[in-house]
Amino acid sequence: FNAADHARVPLDLASYGYVEEEFFLTGFANVYAEDDGTLAVERSAVPYTNRILVRHPAKANKASGVVVVDIYNASTGYDIEDMWRRLYANILANGHTYVGVTSKPLNVDALYNFAAGRYEDLSWIDDDACTYQPAVFFDAEGKVVPNAAWQEIGCTETGLAWDIITQTGNALRDPEAGREILGGIKVRSMFLVGQSQSSLYLNTYVNNFHLPVQQSVGENVWDGYLSAAGNWMERPLNDAEGGASGLVIVDGPETPVDVDVPWISVDTEGDVSLFPKKALLPRELDADARVWQIPGTSHTYSMSPVVPATTELVKAGRPPRTFPTVY
Repeated sequence: FNAADHARVPLDLASYGYVEEEFFLTGFANVYAEDDGTLAVERSAVPYTNRILVRHPAKANKASGVVVVDIYNASTGYDIEDMWRRLYANILANGHTYVGVTSKPLNVDALYNFAAGRYEDLSWIDDDACTYQPAVFFDAEGKVVPNAAWQEIGCTETGLAWDIITQTGNALRDPEAGREILGGIKVRSMFLVGQSQSSLYLNTYVNNFHLPVQQSVGENVWDGYLSAAGNWMERPLNDAEGGASGLVIVDGPETPVDVDVPWISVDTEGDVSLFPKKALLPRELDADARVWQIPGTSHTYSMSPVVPATTELVKAGRPPRTFPTVY
Protein backbone atom coordinates (compact mmCIF):
# COMPACT_ATOMS: atom_id res chain seq x y z
CA PHE A 1 0.00 0.00 0.00
CA ASN A 2 1.22 3.50 -0.91
CA ALA A 3 3.56 2.08 -3.55
CA ALA A 4 4.75 5.06 -5.61
CA ASP A 5 3.98 3.37 -8.92
CA HIS A 6 0.34 2.96 -7.82
CA ALA A 7 -0.20 6.62 -7.05
CA ARG A 8 -2.95 8.66 -8.73
CA VAL A 9 -0.20 9.70 -11.15
CA PRO A 10 2.29 6.80 -11.02
CA LEU A 11 5.77 7.84 -9.92
CA ASP A 12 8.76 5.89 -11.26
CA LEU A 13 11.22 6.12 -8.38
CA ALA A 14 13.86 4.15 -10.27
CA SER A 15 14.12 6.97 -12.80
CA TYR A 16 15.26 9.18 -9.89
CA GLY A 17 17.78 6.59 -8.73
CA TYR A 18 15.59 5.54 -5.80
CA VAL A 19 14.33 2.26 -4.40
CA GLU A 20 11.20 1.62 -2.35
CA GLU A 21 11.05 -1.09 0.32
CA GLU A 22 8.63 -2.11 3.04
CA PHE A 23 9.64 -3.44 6.45
CA PHE A 24 7.82 -4.80 9.49
CA LEU A 25 9.17 -3.74 12.89
CA THR A 26 8.36 -5.83 15.94
CA GLY A 27 8.78 -4.73 19.54
CA PHE A 28 7.10 -3.99 22.85
CA ALA A 29 5.41 -0.69 23.69
CA ASN A 30 4.04 0.82 26.88
CA VAL A 31 0.67 2.51 27.18
CA TYR A 32 1.01 5.84 28.96
CA ALA A 33 -1.31 8.06 30.95
CA GLU A 34 -1.07 11.41 32.66
CA ASP A 35 -0.79 11.29 36.44
CA ASP A 36 -0.91 14.71 38.12
CA GLY A 37 0.90 16.34 35.25
CA THR A 38 3.55 13.64 34.91
CA LEU A 39 3.90 10.73 32.50
CA ALA A 40 2.95 7.35 33.95
CA VAL A 41 3.03 3.81 32.52
CA GLU A 42 -0.47 2.36 32.54
CA ARG A 43 0.35 -0.94 30.82
CA SER A 44 3.81 -2.17 29.95
CA ALA A 45 5.44 -4.30 27.26
CA VAL A 46 2.49 -4.69 24.89
CA PRO A 47 3.77 -6.62 21.83
CA TYR A 48 3.27 -5.00 18.43
CA THR A 49 4.21 -5.45 14.79
CA ASN A 50 4.09 -2.33 12.65
CA ARG A 51 5.05 -1.45 9.11
CA ILE A 52 7.23 1.27 7.62
CA LEU A 53 7.67 2.21 3.96
CA VAL A 54 11.14 3.45 2.95
CA ARG A 55 12.28 5.37 -0.14
CA HIS A 56 16.00 6.01 -0.41
CA PRO A 57 18.68 6.50 -3.07
CA ALA A 58 19.68 3.16 -4.59
CA LYS A 59 23.35 4.08 -4.21
CA ALA A 60 24.37 5.00 -0.68
CA ASN A 61 26.99 7.43 -1.93
CA LYS A 62 24.23 9.43 -3.62
CA ALA A 63 22.33 9.90 -0.36
CA SER A 64 22.42 13.15 1.59
CA GLY A 65 22.15 11.39 4.93
CA VAL A 66 18.98 13.37 5.74
CA VAL A 67 16.12 11.07 6.81
CA VAL A 68 12.56 12.39 6.96
CA VAL A 69 10.25 10.20 9.06
CA ASP A 70 6.57 10.85 8.38
CA ILE A 71 3.87 9.87 10.89
CA TYR A 72 1.23 8.58 8.47
CA ASN A 73 -2.02 10.53 8.75
CA ALA A 74 -5.15 8.53 9.63
CA SER A 75 -7.93 11.04 9.01
CA THR A 76 -9.53 8.98 6.23
CA GLY A 77 -8.86 5.60 7.78
CA TYR A 78 -5.74 4.58 5.85
CA ASP A 79 -2.08 5.57 5.65
CA ILE A 80 -2.03 9.08 4.15
CA GLU A 81 1.41 10.27 3.09
CA ASP A 82 0.66 13.89 3.81
CA MET A 83 4.23 15.05 4.12
CA TRP A 84 5.46 12.97 1.18
CA ARG A 85 2.95 14.72 -1.08
CA ARG A 86 4.35 18.07 0.09
CA LEU A 87 8.04 17.22 0.14
CA TYR A 88 8.64 14.50 -2.45
CA ALA A 89 10.06 16.79 -5.14
CA ASN A 90 12.52 18.27 -2.64
CA ILE A 91 13.40 14.83 -1.23
CA LEU A 92 14.11 13.32 -4.64
CA ALA A 93 16.06 16.36 -5.86
CA ASN A 94 18.36 16.38 -2.84
CA GLY A 95 18.95 12.69 -2.24
CA HIS A 96 17.09 12.60 1.05
CA THR A 97 15.49 9.45 2.48
CA TYR A 98 11.79 9.16 3.31
CA VAL A 99 10.28 6.78 5.88
CA GLY A 100 6.51 6.52 6.41
CA VAL A 101 5.26 5.00 9.67
CA THR A 102 1.81 3.45 10.11
CA SER A 103 0.36 5.26 13.11
CA LYS A 104 -3.05 3.90 14.07
CA PRO A 105 -4.97 0.60 14.37
CA LEU A 106 -7.59 1.93 11.93
CA ASN A 107 -4.86 2.18 9.28
CA VAL A 108 -3.71 -1.36 10.03
CA ASP A 109 -7.30 -2.47 9.43
CA ALA A 110 -7.13 -0.91 5.94
CA LEU A 111 -3.91 -2.83 5.27
CA TYR A 112 -5.64 -6.09 6.26
CA ASN A 113 -8.29 -5.36 3.64
CA PHE A 114 -5.75 -4.35 1.03
CA ALA A 115 -3.70 -7.56 1.19
CA ALA A 116 -4.63 -9.93 4.00
CA GLY A 117 -1.78 -12.35 3.41
CA ARG A 118 0.85 -9.63 3.18
CA TYR A 119 -0.21 -7.73 6.30
CA GLU A 120 -1.68 -10.43 8.55
CA ASP A 121 1.25 -10.22 11.00
CA LEU A 122 0.68 -6.53 11.75
CA SER A 123 -0.79 -5.97 15.21
CA TRP A 124 -1.61 -3.16 17.60
CA ILE A 125 -3.74 -5.50 19.74
CA ASP A 126 -3.38 -5.06 23.50
CA ASP A 127 -6.06 -7.52 24.65
CA ASP A 128 -5.50 -11.10 23.48
CA ALA A 129 -8.76 -12.23 25.09
CA CYS A 130 -10.71 -9.83 22.88
CA THR A 131 -12.21 -10.75 19.49
CA TYR A 132 -11.01 -8.36 16.80
CA GLN A 133 -13.82 -6.54 15.01
CA PRO A 134 -12.96 -4.98 11.63
CA ALA A 135 -13.73 -1.33 10.97
CA VAL A 136 -17.14 -0.51 9.47
CA PHE A 137 -17.06 2.11 6.71
CA PHE A 138 -20.22 1.24 4.77
CA ASP A 139 -23.80 0.54 5.85
CA ALA A 140 -26.09 -2.16 4.42
CA GLU A 141 -26.92 0.11 1.47
CA GLY A 142 -23.28 0.73 0.66
CA LYS A 143 -23.30 4.31 1.92
CA VAL A 144 -20.35 5.65 3.90
CA VAL A 145 -21.01 5.59 7.64
CA PRO A 146 -20.79 9.13 9.10
CA ASN A 147 -17.50 9.79 10.90
CA ALA A 148 -16.30 6.29 9.97
CA ALA A 149 -12.71 7.46 9.82
CA TRP A 150 -12.83 8.40 13.51
CA GLN A 151 -13.94 5.05 14.90
CA GLU A 152 -11.76 3.16 17.33
CA ILE A 153 -10.93 -0.49 16.66
CA GLY A 154 -11.79 -2.77 19.57
CA CYS A 155 -8.99 -4.82 21.16
CA THR A 156 -6.37 -2.34 19.96
CA GLU A 157 -4.59 0.67 21.46
CA THR A 158 -3.61 3.84 19.61
CA GLY A 159 -1.41 4.78 22.57
CA LEU A 160 1.21 2.27 21.41
CA ALA A 161 2.19 4.95 18.88
CA TRP A 162 4.55 6.83 21.19
CA ASP A 163 6.96 3.97 21.82
CA ILE A 164 6.56 2.78 18.23
CA ILE A 165 7.72 6.20 17.03
CA THR A 166 10.73 6.19 19.36
CA GLN A 167 11.68 2.61 18.55
CA THR A 168 11.40 3.27 14.81
CA GLY A 169 13.89 6.11 15.21
CA ASN A 170 16.18 3.87 17.26
CA ALA A 171 16.03 1.16 14.58
CA LEU A 172 16.95 3.62 11.84
CA ARG A 173 19.94 4.82 13.86
CA ASP A 174 21.07 1.33 14.87
CA PRO A 175 24.24 0.46 12.90
CA GLU A 176 23.03 -3.03 11.94
CA ALA A 177 19.26 -2.60 11.56
CA GLY A 178 19.60 0.85 10.07
CA ARG A 179 22.08 -0.41 7.47
CA GLU A 180 19.55 -3.00 6.29
CA ILE A 181 16.56 -0.67 6.33
CA LEU A 182 18.31 2.30 4.72
CA GLY A 183 20.45 0.44 2.22
CA GLY A 184 23.77 1.28 3.83
CA ILE A 185 23.08 5.00 4.10
CA LYS A 186 24.79 6.72 7.01
CA VAL A 187 22.30 8.89 8.90
CA ARG A 188 23.53 12.47 9.17
CA SER A 189 20.31 13.98 10.53
CA MET A 190 16.84 12.58 11.14
CA PHE A 191 13.62 14.56 11.42
CA LEU A 192 10.16 13.58 12.61
CA VAL A 193 7.32 15.22 10.68
CA GLY A 194 3.52 15.13 10.64
CA GLN A 195 0.56 16.97 9.17
CA SER A 196 -2.96 17.60 10.54
CA GLN A 197 -3.95 14.63 12.73
CA SER A 198 -0.34 13.48 12.54
CA SER A 199 0.69 16.95 13.63
CA LEU A 200 -1.35 16.34 16.78
CA TYR A 201 0.62 13.11 17.26
CA LEU A 202 3.87 15.02 16.77
CA ASN A 203 2.92 17.79 19.21
CA THR A 204 1.93 15.16 21.78
CA TYR A 205 5.20 13.34 21.26
CA VAL A 206 7.42 16.41 21.56
CA ASN A 207 5.68 17.82 24.63
CA ASN A 208 5.48 14.48 26.48
CA PHE A 209 8.25 12.22 25.21
CA HIS A 210 11.19 14.21 23.82
CA LEU A 211 12.79 14.87 27.19
CA PRO A 212 12.01 11.46 28.80
CA VAL A 213 13.39 9.67 25.73
CA GLN A 214 16.46 11.89 25.78
CA GLN A 215 17.04 11.01 29.43
CA SER A 216 16.46 7.30 28.81
CA VAL A 217 18.57 6.94 25.66
CA GLY A 218 21.21 9.46 26.69
CA GLU A 219 20.90 11.42 23.46
CA ASN A 220 18.25 12.70 21.05
CA VAL A 221 16.56 10.24 18.72
CA TRP A 222 15.32 13.10 16.53
CA ASP A 223 17.38 16.03 15.28
CA GLY A 224 14.32 18.20 14.71
CA TYR A 225 10.55 18.30 14.28
CA LEU A 226 8.19 19.71 11.65
CA SER A 227 4.55 20.04 12.65
CA ALA A 228 2.23 21.13 9.84
CA ALA A 229 -1.42 22.18 10.06
CA GLY A 230 -1.96 21.13 13.65
CA ASN A 231 -1.29 24.30 15.58
CA TRP A 232 -0.51 23.51 19.24
CA MET A 233 -3.20 20.87 19.65
CA GLU A 234 -2.58 17.31 20.83
CA ARG A 235 -4.35 13.95 21.00
CA PRO A 236 -4.93 11.92 24.20
CA LEU A 237 -2.10 9.67 25.34
CA ASN A 238 -4.32 6.58 25.14
CA ASP A 239 -7.70 5.50 23.84
CA ALA A 240 -9.37 5.41 27.26
CA GLU A 241 -8.63 9.10 27.75
CA GLY A 242 -10.14 9.77 24.35
CA GLY A 243 -13.43 7.99 24.97
CA ALA A 244 -15.43 5.97 22.46
CA SER A 245 -14.65 8.15 19.45
CA GLY A 246 -11.26 8.66 17.85
CA LEU A 247 -12.23 12.26 17.04
CA VAL A 248 -10.55 13.74 20.07
CA ILE A 249 -8.39 16.85 20.11
CA VAL A 250 -7.02 18.28 23.34
CA ASP A 251 -5.19 21.50 24.12
CA GLY A 252 -1.44 21.42 24.26
CA PRO A 253 0.38 23.31 27.01
CA GLU A 254 0.21 27.09 26.93
CA THR A 255 4.01 27.07 26.86
CA PRO A 256 5.39 24.24 24.67
CA VAL A 257 8.19 22.13 26.11
CA ASP A 258 11.63 23.69 25.75
CA VAL A 259 13.44 21.23 23.49
CA ASP A 260 17.06 21.44 22.40
CA VAL A 261 16.49 20.73 18.69
CA PRO A 262 14.68 22.79 16.03
CA TRP A 263 10.89 22.56 16.16
CA ILE A 264 9.05 24.25 13.31
CA SER A 265 5.27 24.57 13.26
CA VAL A 266 3.49 25.67 10.07
CA ASP A 267 -0.16 26.71 10.07
CA THR A 268 -2.27 27.94 7.19
CA GLU A 269 -5.29 30.21 7.05
CA GLY A 270 -7.48 27.12 6.77
CA ASP A 271 -6.15 25.83 10.09
CA VAL A 272 -7.44 28.89 11.92
CA SER A 273 -11.00 27.74 11.26
CA LEU A 274 -10.16 24.26 12.56
CA PHE A 275 -8.51 25.45 15.75
CA PRO A 276 -10.05 28.89 16.38
CA LYS A 277 -9.42 28.94 20.12
CA LYS A 278 -5.71 28.27 19.83
CA ALA A 279 -4.50 29.11 16.35
CA LEU A 280 -3.68 32.78 16.87
CA LEU A 281 -2.84 32.88 20.56
CA PRO A 282 0.54 34.43 21.36
CA ARG A 283 3.10 31.87 22.53
CA GLU A 284 6.32 32.03 24.46
CA LEU A 285 8.76 30.05 22.31
CA ASP A 286 12.24 28.88 23.13
CA ALA A 287 15.21 29.71 20.92
CA ASP A 288 14.88 26.54 18.82
CA ALA A 289 11.15 26.91 18.02
CA ARG A 290 9.59 28.77 15.09
CA VAL A 291 5.99 29.23 13.97
CA TRP A 292 5.03 30.08 10.39
CA GLN A 293 1.47 31.24 9.73
CA ILE A 294 0.67 31.26 6.01
CA PRO A 295 -2.37 33.11 4.62
CA GLY A 296 -4.53 32.00 1.74
CA THR A 297 -3.60 28.31 1.60
CA SER A 298 -5.66 25.19 2.16
CA HIS A 299 -5.36 22.60 4.92
CA THR A 300 -4.66 19.79 2.48
CA TYR A 301 -5.24 18.81 -1.15
CA SER A 302 -6.73 15.39 -1.79
CA MET A 303 -5.91 15.36 -5.51
CA SER A 304 -2.14 15.61 -5.23
CA PRO A 305 -0.55 13.48 -7.98
CA VAL A 306 1.17 11.18 -5.46
CA VAL A 307 -1.84 10.16 -3.37
CA PRO A 308 -2.89 6.49 -3.72
CA ALA A 309 -4.98 5.73 -6.80
CA THR A 310 -8.70 5.31 -6.16
CA THR A 311 -8.46 1.60 -6.99
CA GLU A 312 -6.00 1.24 -4.10
CA LEU A 313 -8.46 2.85 -1.69
CA VAL A 314 -11.24 0.51 -2.77
CA LYS A 315 -8.96 -2.49 -2.21
CA ALA A 316 -8.30 -1.14 1.30
CA GLY A 317 -12.04 -1.05 2.01
CA ARG A 318 -12.18 2.73 2.12
CA PRO A 319 -14.38 5.19 0.19
CA PRO A 320 -13.09 6.07 -3.28
CA ARG A 321 -11.78 9.50 -4.13
CA THR A 322 -14.28 10.64 -6.75
CA PHE A 323 -13.66 14.35 -7.33
CA PRO A 324 -11.13 17.09 -6.54
CA THR A 325 -11.65 18.42 -3.06
CA VAL A 326 -9.78 21.15 -1.24
CA TYR A 327 -9.83 20.90 2.56
